[in-house]
Amino acid sequence: MNAINHFISASEELKQISGQDYRPCVVILGSFNSGKSTLLNSLLEEDVSPVGIIPTTSCLMHFTYGSTFKARTSGSGEKRVFHHKEQLYSFLAKVGLAGGRVDVEMPSGILKKCRLVDTPGIDSPGGDAGRLAEQAAAEADKIIYLFHQRGIEDYNRVFLYRLASLWKKKSLSDISFWINCNLGPCDGTSLETTRSALREIFLSQVRLNTINTAKRENVEMLRKFLEVELARDCLQHAAEKLKKMDRELPERLKKAARIRDDALFLCEFWKVRETARKVLEAEKQIYSVPSVLKEIDGHFNLINSSNLGTSGAAPGGRPYRPKAAGLKEIKKALLELSFSLLEQNELLNFVDRSKLTRFFRQVEEERFTVAAAGGFSTGKSTFFNAILKEKVLPAADGPTTASVTRIFFGRQKKATVYTPLQVTLQLFGLIDGKARLNTEALAALERWLAAPQSGIARLEICQEGAYRFIDRHEACTMAGRLRELFAAGGIRGSSGTAPAAYRTVSLKWLKGKRVPQSIRVTFQNPGAHEFDLSTPEGKQSFELAVAYDNAFRIETVHIEYPSEYLKLADFIDTPGLDWIQKHHCEKSARYIRQSDAHLVFFNGKHILNQMDEKNFRNLFLSGTAGHLKQAVAPGGEEKLYFVINFADSLTPSQREAVYNFVRNNLSSPRIYLISALKALSGEDGGMNYFLKSLEEGILRYRGRAFYLAKLDELYSILDLAGRQVNGEITGRQPHGGEKNLRKAQELLRTSKRKLKEMRKTIYSTGG
Repeated sequence: MNAINHFISASEELKQISGQDYRPCVVILGSFNSGKSTLLNSLLEEDVSPVGIIPTTSCLMHFTYGSTFKARTSGSGEKRVFHHKEQLYSFLAKVGLAGGRVDVEMPSGILKKCRLVDTPGIDSPGGDAGRLAEQAAAEADKIIYLFHQRGIEDYNRVFLYRLASLWKKKSLSDISFWINCNLGPCDGTSLETTRSALREIFLSQVRLNTINTAKRENVEMLRKFLEVELARDCLQHAAEKLKKMDRELPERLKKAARIRDDALFLCEFWKVRETARKVLEAEKQIYSVPSVLKEIDGHFNLINSSNLGTSGAAPGGRPYRPKAAGLKEIKKALLELSFSLLEQNELLNFVDRSKLTRFFRQVEEERFTVAAAGGFSTGKSTFFNAILKEKVLPAADGPTTASVTRIFFGRQKKATVYTPLQVTLQLFGLIDGKARLNTEALAALERWLAAPQSGIARLEICQEGAYRFIDRHEACTMAGRLRELFAAGGIRGSSGTAPAAYRTVSLKWLKGKRVPQSIRVTFQNPGAHEFDLSTPEGKQSFELAVAYDNAFRIETVHIEYPSEYLKLADFIDTPGLDWIQKHHCEKSARYIRQSDAHLVFFNGKHILNQMDEKNFRNLFLSGTAGHLKQAVAPGGEEKLYFVINFADSLTPSQREAVYNFVRNNLSSPRIYLISALKALSGEDGGMNYFLKSLEEGILRYRGRAFYLAKLDELYSILDLAGRQVNGEITGRQPHGGEKNLRKAQELLRTSKRKLKEMRKTIYSTGG
């Protein structure tokens, strides 16, 4: 601390030698009740600015140095002058002076070095608070910005974007941010969240520390920090004058040497020597800046450690609330309770075991479903791989998800590919009223026809709404004719190779050619094909089986995996909705609509394009007209989660632009920026926060109703058993069996109390 104090005092000498009289303007900003006025009063060492639990500072308060106290009001109503701080305090408490300004002169050590400005909380009621804060920020040389203990939230974030715009031509090092830990021990979760948000807003690293304005040593350290910053400015402003003085020293020495009077010579020589000493001292101080800043940082690291500690008693007067449970915890508690009831011999003759067993099985087998929708290559499969913490689902830049894939909890790492008995292939589709050949379906048919082991049992074509049987030869001829009809310029050469391009043709012309609309293929060997995902060979075989070339041959894919998060819900991956191959589109839409949560994935680099808008409208909107802000089908808005993937590839300003764009177009608060690839590699990538929000959302939407109903059901079973036990106790004469009855009675009462506690937990979590 000695080095810091010496640095500060040396800067005062430099002010005198350089003739500086300018005092920088230091503005204190933040939400109301974040401790701004408390901090300012501590810096002034007098209670001048009003403080309170509700917004109390309704105007700008400018503090400058003066030998005596004097305050003048302006800008709102009658101008007043006060010569005693008590009069000003009383006036502001009664009248308020909303939107005005108070200029205060008073004797204070800090005011000899700077001017201080107290501001209304940016989120104070009334429309003027934000404007006044921006006005003060525009005139500031330095800003001290205070957050509540919870850190940054949306209102602060919006204001800080405006502040970042105002501050573009100024140095970011002149703004310091502080989380005020004045509500008891802080767990530190808000520190990194706020720091990350500030980096995005200001596009640079920022200084963020904790402070407790209720602790004198914290405020004193902030004062030292401010004085060091002011001293650095003083050095910078004095540097040019000091250089000029240094350059003048040789000439002054020459002039002194020409003085013949010894007394005058010594006097002038002493002045030159004193100037040289001060210049050397200034250079020494300039070189000491890094070490002083390092010492300051060291002190704040200690303060941060102290403020982020978890020791100490809880603040008095605050009720203790147990940590809210999630879906997994509620399910586990209910299963443990019902299982213990089945194990109690004392309840054997009273509890309906068949009902209790059925209840246990229903709770154990209950699965919520979460389905992912979106274009291909938006990172859906990578997202599910991140949940599994292993690359299981194929993922690439192009389409890779061949069919609907259900992922659920199991003890083994196993995949099952289900193939259907029949597959119907649409041979052409419509684009702007014209027919387009479905080349993917036709290629799949030709592969099946060419492979002897494809297991085709029967072929049927549909013409004019009616099906008829055909053989393999006729099917091959039909496929070749279709290619010929749609070929752009006909089939090239005589080798029989397929054309490079196909055209669209009029539907009327195509009907005249009497071509089939679809073909139905029946297979001999439908069923399930299992793959062991715990071995490299099994994984490779699985990837080949679900390759996109096999999309028409697959019904669904089931993946069983021992991932803890899968105990919450079954997850459903779907093929990209914007891929030209629409074979699984209707099935995907059905799975998505029937799920308990819809995850709509966007690629952060290609956000909400026209295809995204169309797919979103078709899937979720109650009508087809209007903008995307049209209401979603009743109850559906609670199930929607918009996931912007590849957030790590965006700059902070791009992330903000993408977020705002999606929010403005979809009017949803559930928008999450993640990087599934980072999460897969072991980093967070925004996944933990998103998954916790998803769990809470499912509990609110459907889990809460399900578990409350199950609690009622179990309570009825126990209540009936309790009446039977009470009847037995009342109707019997005292004998040895009464002890078991009393124990059964106590077990039932304890279980009911547990059910009531579970109900409270569910209400507090899912309400």
